[in-house]
Amino acid sequence: MRSLLSLSVATWAIFAAPARGAAAFPAQFSASYTVSLNGQEMGVMARTVSRQGPEDYLFRSELKATHGLYALLRVKVVESSRWRLAGGQIQAIEYRSAQTGPKRRESTARFDWERMLVHVTHKKQSTELKATSGMLDKLLYQLVLMRDLQSGRSPIHYTVVDGNKIRSYPVEIMGEEDIETPLGILETVKVRYRKPGSGRSTTLWCAKRLGYLPVRLDHYEKEGERTSALIQSVNGL
Repeated sequence: MRSLLSLSVATWAIFAAPARGAAAFPAQFSASYTVSLNGQEMGVMARTVSRQGPEDYLFRSELKATHGLYALLRVKVVESSRWRLAGGQIQAIEYRSAQTGPKRRESTARFDWERMLVHVTHKKQSTELKATSGMLDKLLYQLVLMRDLQSGRSPIHYTVVDGNKIRSYPVEIMGEEDIETPLGILETVKVRYRKPGSGRSTTLWCAKRLGYLPVRLDHYEKEGERTSALIQSVNGL
């Protein structure tokens, strides 16, 4: 079960510098993926970005087990991020995550920019974290990564509200690679994140012609378990 949750929250977990404008930022799109565990198909993932108001947006991710034990256990992970464009800057509002199945997990992070605080509820415990300008949540940074790659920004480094902690994530750009997908052969930029002090790592292949949307990923746990996702369809990019 940890594999599904790890894929959902660390799949793209590769925050943001204060002065990030809205140029080239994806307004609305949807994408679907197949998910596998150690080469065996285990589920599907759908991601959408939709506009909720003049400057308000919702990024939603749903990961559902469709094969094997996870499917029998009816495991599903749903994440959402509400955010806005404030003065041309990307600003997180609220993050939510919920996992259903035998092990139920819920997590929320609400950003109070007037008081510069993040109100977090994680593992049934509530706490407050100090917010810094440009801070994002675990979904929103993924959109910022797309834009950073498009703009050629380097080095790439993010500050992430992860559960009840604030973490710093450096991203390594490994080069370019053409990969075969159900959408055809795509020219991608390959990036990797290694969690400091851990054997976990996530590698992403981000397609140039799709606004650097991640189209393939490999996530490795420290025990060597590999969870992968591959793009199946995309609209709006």
